[in-house]
Amino acid sequence: MKRNSRFFTALASILACAILLCACSSQDHLVPGGSNALTEESVVPEYDTLCSAWILCPGGATSNGFYRVVTNADATGNIIYYDYDSRQTVFLSDQINSTHRDETDTSFLPSVYGGAEAMSDGHFVYILKMSSPGALRHGLEQSAAQGTLYRIGLDGQDRQVIFLPLTQDILPSTGVVSRDGELYFLVQETTGSESAPVLMKTDFETGRATAVFSFEADVSPSLIGHCSLGLLFSIYDRETDSQTLSVFQEDTMRFQPMDFPCKENEFVLDSTDGVIYFIPRKDAHAVFRYDPQNGQSLEIAPIPTITEYDRLYLSGHIVDHHLFLELESSETGKLLRYALDLEQRTWHEQHLVDGDTPVQIYADSSSEYLVRLEDQVVEYLDYTPDGVPVTNEMLAPHYVLIAKEDYWNNRPNYQEFTDHVSSRLLLDVPSSSAS
Repeated sequence: MKRNSRFFTALASILACAILLCACSSQDHLVPGGSNALTEESVVPEYDTLCSAWILCPGGATSNGFYRVVTNADATGNIIYYDYDSRQTVFLSDQINSTHRDETDTSFLPSVYGGAEAMSDGHFVYILKMSSPGALRHGLEQSAAQGTLYRIGLDGQDRQVIFLPLTQDILPSTGVVSRDGELYFLVQETTGSESAPVLMKTDFETGRATAVFSFEADVSPSLIGHCSLGLLFSIYDRETDSQTLSVFQEDTMRFQPMDFPCKENEFVLDSTDGVIYFIPRKDAHAVFRYDPQNGQSLEIAPIPTITEYDRLYLSGHIVDHHLFLELESSETGKLLRYALDLEQRTWHEQHLVDGDTPVQIYADSSSEYLVRLEDQVVEYLDYTPDGVPVTNEMLAPHYVLIAKEDYWNNRPNYQEFTDHVSSRLLLDVPSSSAS
């Protein structure tokens, strides 16, 4: 990552303030990439699955912190950062005393209309803003309607942007895979009256995204990640009502179908080693492992048998070599949650809840997990109908850290972040400036 002298000079000053005044307001500008962060791996892997579906993307996780996009009332946004080392939540900005509400600030996003998610491969932060043609009907600028992709340094510097044409809509179900700092993703491209899905690849240096492969109009592909053979797709053919797991090999520009019955199994990809774990839908007695490279399926572990629970779900994504399973009673609606240690092949019954919410892992650091609790009440800047600023309250996502040992032993010893963000978000606008 290119080091920006202005950023690191500012960061050094901020850290000095933090040492002398632990409650100093300038702490809200701690950002990753300096002495408060470990060095990320310098070699970009061949492929890296950032998420298996944009709509389910948990955020941008690295070993040192977590990136997320927050939305302001005027449909602008900000990138915020949860720093594990300092236990602070900050704007991804090097500007002391910034309002974080214009493009001079590195955390600012001029439009997140339609939704935007952060993700990371440990080398860059990527932001995918969804296409939203309806923005034009509401009188917004074209940039609000366009799908937009950002590649940003971990410290918020060196931003590069790609605007997609209005004829290309990013598919909310698309997974996102990175390779050498570029992204693969799916769009629905419309030409006249015809519309079909297209696999795209970014070129951030030129500010363009180009088509890699165009699908037939009667198929619905889902980019779910990668394996050792290439990009992994689940492809549904509406004409034959069939679903196929296939690998796309970019060097040959061909799809290789896998001998894996998608419709008969509930499955989840382990993005760390490119294998699939699945449960047969009809005879859900065990968890199996399917390796696309050799086409073999192996039974990993029998599923706990509890007679009153008659529905099974694979939950979320695989974290730290653990697969998560939910058992539900159709009669009572009660849930049991288990985690399968894929290395030891042992089950852990999970009892950590916050209110009625199961405590789920969003990111993995060396000795801790970032988990999400029930939404919390925070204060924010609001305005009366005549434009007078007042303090109001809202519900906001509540992320905390927990030691891995405590998590697996169901001990709710949570470590809170000091929040320097929520009180400074623009969650309403004065009536005089609202459109």
